[in-house]
Amino acid sequence: MITREEAIKLWNELDAMGTMVIEGFYGFTLGAEEPQFVGGCHCCGCCCTILNAARLAPLAETIQRSNYRVVKDHDRCTNCKECVRRCQFFAHTSEAPDEKPVYHREKCVGCGACVMGCKFDALHLEPVSEDEWFHVPSSFQEWEERRLEYLAAQK
Repeated sequence: MITREEAIKLWNELDAMGTMVIEGFYGFTLGAEEPQFVGGCHCCGCCCTILNAARLAPLAETIQRSNYRVVKDHDRCTNCKECVRRCQFFAHTSEAPDEKPVYHREKCVGCGACVMGCKFDALHLEPVSEDEWFHVPSSFQEWEERRLEYLAAQK
């Protein structure tokens, strides 16, 4: 177990080397009564079956989206396609080499990988609306209650 500060220092070093470490998260482990540091994610499809379910299968409940989404400044886009390369959720697509990538907000989870890779500041993250905002549960019981409510609403 490492502290949040140690994780940030390590991720900054990895980022400087060109890796795509993009998020750390707090959550609940079995038996925990309050949120704690759980780990970090590269948001890549290399090994994560949860991420691959979100990417490749039409499942309603997969990973938790962040409270932010990408906003694209089309005038600043240079068509480098780094956003297409970095996005694991296919929120940025490109049909032809000479066309600028198209951004699909509904596929975006707000991880920020594309933003970190855009050297031309054509992408940035903005908070979602209050209707889309995810409020972090204060206990494991509340987490489970919200999950059950979500599943019931999907039927």
